[in-house]
Amino acid sequence: TPERRFIPAVNFYTLMYNVENVRMFKITQDSLDRIVVEIVPSGNFDAGQTALLEKGLRDRLGESVRIEIKVVPEIKRNLETGKIRCVESHVKLNQEYLS
Repeated sequence: TPERRFIPAVNFYTLMYNVENVRMFKITQDSLDRIVVEIVPSGNFDAGQTALLEKGLRDRLGESVRIEIKVVPEIKRNLETGKIRCVESHVKLNQEYLS
C-alpha cells in the first residue's frame, strides 16, 4: 500500500470466503493506490455483498487505496496452465520503497 504495508494473498481468500454469491474472483493491483476486483457471481450479487466486500477490503488496505469492483461474466484462465491467479500485483517496487 502507499503506507508500505504488505498484505498476504491469504487475507483476500479469507475475505472472499465470507462474501455470498461469489463463484470466482480476481483481485489485481495495478498501482500502489488502486486495485480492481472482478467478481463472477453465483447468484444475486447485490449492493449488500458489494458493501461487505468493500468494507473487508478497506479493513485490510486502508483508506488510501482506490477500489473498483466489477461484476463480470467470466475470468480468463492462463492459456498455458488453465489456472486463474486470483490475487496478483503488477506493481514494481524499487529498493528505496522497500527500505
